[in-house]
Amino acid sequence: MPQATPVIILGAGLAGCCAALDLAQAGQSVTLIDRTPRPMMGASRHNEGKLHLGYVYAADPQLETHRLLAAGSLRFQDTVARLTRTPLAMQITSGCFNYIVPQDSARPVAALWDYVQTVDRTNAALAAEFGQAPLPPSRIADSGAISAFYAPGIQAVFTTPEIAVDPGRIADIVSAAVYADPLITFCGNSTVLGAGQTGSGGYAIDLAQGDDRVTIGADRVINALWEDRVRLDAMVGQDTPFVWSQRWKATVVIDVPPGALDLPSTTGFVGPYGDFVLYGDRRVYASWYPALRLSMSTTASPEEVRAQVAQSDPETLRRQALQGLATLMPGVAALQDQAARSRIGGGFIMAVGNTDIDDRASGLHERHQIGVEGSGRWLSISTGKFCTAPMFGVQAARMMIDEGAP
Repeated sequence: MPQATPVIILGAGLAGCCAALDLAQAGQSVTLIDRTPRPMMGASRHNEGKLHLGYVYAADPQLETHRLLAAGSLRFQDTVARLTRTPLAMQITSGCFNYIVPQDSARPVAALWDYVQTVDRTNAALAAEFGQAPLPPSRIADSGAISAFYAPGIQAVFTTPEIAVDPGRIADIVSAAVYADPLITFCGNSTVLGAGQTGSGGYAIDLAQGDDRVTIGADRVINALWEDRVRLDAMVGQDTPFVWSQRWKATVVIDVPPGALDLPSTTGFVGPYGDFVLYGDRRVYASWYPALRLSMSTTASPEEVRAQVAQSDPETLRRQALQGLATLMPGVAALQDQAARSRIGGGFIMAVGNTDIDDRASGLHERHQIGVEGSGRWLSISTGKFCTAPMFGVQAARMMIDEGAP
């Protein structure tokens, strides 16, 4: 651990790692700190990897979320490839997502289809702005396609151009790039205890490394922590105007024999349903929100949430996720035989709002109160979603470079 460093980044998730890589490519030395032993071991690895174009946020009354998420998603793969100096072919993707409307959806089919078309128009405009090829428009699946994959009672299925990337593969690519860069010093197993300003205008960061206590100084700080970001911001006088909730969602990943499964990647909306993703032809992500949302609080500490999660039974979570998804996609039931190939993961979801998604008015149906906050030598990244992490990481890095320029 260095005694002092020009730039400290707190949190080695996707946003923090992307900020570190962008700074390093600009010639800046960076110390990257995380509580886990390696980068990208938290929520950045344990999520569905969806490159959100905004379809799932149909309950956002302001219609602001979809544009912001799409701006990050449309450039996600190119940004990761540039920062890691790897070819796009190394990233494993899913097929296009089907959005299904169950009988108890919080919004009627006609309104959802109108919203999907609004998102399509926004995405077309953004793709043109970014100099990208236009995305194919969404379409309504016919009755034959619905009955082939979905349970009776599904009101409608919209096939969209949205895809997912395998977050495990992204985590491996990004971690390797972090380790390979000589200007990035990664300090794992380091829990951030506190932060404060120094007389010189910089910051002192207090860390716990096992039984040891260490203080490291920095001229500039990027706070890219996830579940602990708001607490550290408050310590340096950057309070948030929002009420943030932290949820823990467990995930199920299953390795399947190549070509053994032919099911479309699917999301139910709008309500507490789940996601099914097939990356390439050999890895599945499954989550069923009602059963695998293990915690939600606006007051619990991260340690309290982790203690609660530790009491869960992995086999029960796997079974509940597949049983729940099978009520919408009967073909998922065949995965119950793949217990030996299954892995249970999970991580925090941080969002503005104090009620869950079954509340139509919940702030969880929105994600536009996100981005890079603060100014000067302390910047805070409110990542929002996996898909916007590279965009905001690079934005924070550029702002930090400008701050450090003579």
